[in-house]
Amino acid sequence: LIPKVGSDAQGPLTQRPITILSVWYRLYSSIRFRHIVPWQDSWIDATLKGGIPGGECRDVTLQLGLEVERSHLSEVPLFGCNIDTIKCYDTQVRQIVFGAAVDLGLDAGFIDSQHRLYQSLNRAFLYGKAVGEWFVATTSFIQGCALSQVWLNISTSIWARLVRHRAAGLRTSGYVDDRSMRGESVYLLQLGLDATLEFDAATLQESHPTKTSLWTTHPSQVKHLKTV
Repeated sequence: LIPKVGSDAQGPLTQRPITILSVWYRLYSSIRFRHIVPWQDSWIDATLKGGIPGGECRDVTLQLGLEVERSHLSEVPLFGCNIDTIKCYDTQVRQIVFGAAVDLGLDAGFIDSQHRLYQSLNRAFLYGKAVGEWFVATTSFIQGCALSQVWLNISTSIWARLVRHRAAGLRTSGYVDDRSMRGESVYLLQLGLDATLEFDAATLQESHPTKTSLWTTHPSQVKHLKTV
């Protein structure tokens, strides 16, 4: 467990769990990532910018900045929500994501090799100088593994399409484990949040209550967010 960058919170639950893998596996995952990028390009949602060649966080912030600027120029309020998922990497149900990967056309044999990797991993928490008991995790993707970005993109792509289907006109963005949505009405935002709650319940995820935030470009509209 290591502290998150920029966080001064104490205790193991506020730390970031990192799995250290061999150099050989990291080399392997990097090569396989490059091999499956064309496959990922065939289905990834266009609003996702993480885990893709050339994708950067500033792609998301630039789009948001342009929409905020348009909102001020047109005097049409913009409403949005930034979603932080609790322990996103560690709460992913692999059977759901790997099943979706096969449905999207990825070779089942490759997915089977990933299943075997995770099922054979024995882990122990190292916190300071204390080492816990060995255990096998039934959920999670390895942070720092190139392939994990692809697995998270599957989950986030499904979420983005569900939200826009349920709330036509709402716009979504995603960068690995960060999700956001925005639109010109509180009603659309509420529909998007309802879809998010449904998706998270189905995939056994949960949004962080203190890190997930609602916002608007017009202070006079803040009162409407209290009803969401």
